[in-house]
Amino acid sequence: MRIILYTGKGGVGKTTVAAATALRCAELGYRTLVISTDPAHSLADAFDRPLGPKPTPIRSHLWGQEINVLEEIDREVVGLPMLARMAETLFADRDPTEVFFKGKIQTLQRERGGYTLVLRVPFAGAKDISLTKVGNEMVISIANVRRDLFLPRALALLRIETAELEDGLLRIHFQKKESSTGMARRGRVATRG
Repeated sequence: MRIILYTGKGGVGKTTVAAATALRCAELGYRTLVISTDPAHSLADAFDRPLGPKPTPIRSHLWGQEINVLEEIDREVVGLPMLARMAETLFADRDPTEVFFKGKIQTLQRERGGYTLVLRVPFAGAKDISLTKVGNEMVISIANVRRDLFLPRALALLRIETAELEDGLLRIHFQKKESSTGMARRGRVATRG
C-alpha cells in the first residue's frame, strides 16, 4: 500500500492534483481511495459526483471519500474492531502481500564504460525533474519534491553524463570525470522515445 499525501496552503490545487493522481493510479489498475479531510470539501466537485463519509465508487479501481473530521474524531483507529474495519476498507478480500510493490526501487548497472543508476519515478515528466550532484550526494527534484541520495563511492567519483526518463524509469548514466573541479553539476532530464 502507498499513501500519497498532498498538503499546502489553500487554493494551490491540492484537491485537483490529488483527484488527477487518484484517477491515473486507478487507470493503471491500482485500487485507489482518494480522501478529502478539508472542512470545505471540493473533491466531489472535482469528480462531478456526490461523495460522502464512506468510500463511494467513482469508476473501476477508484473510490472517493469526503470525511467530516469533526464527526470522525471520536472514531480513532484503536482496537481490533476498528483495525478490522480499516483492513476491510483497504484490502476487501485481497491478500495485502499482493498489494505491496515487490520490485526494486533502484538498480545499478555497469554499461558504456560507466554506470547507470535506474530509479522509479512514477507520475513524473522529464520537464519536472532536475538533478544536482555535489561530491557523494545527488539531489533529485521533481516539481516541489526533493530526494537526497548519498551515492556509493564508485558513483561519487564519476560525473553525470546523461539522464533520460522512459516509462516511469529515470536512467542516470555516470561516466569518468574529465576534470575534478569539485563544483556542483546541475542537469535536466531528457525524454526518451
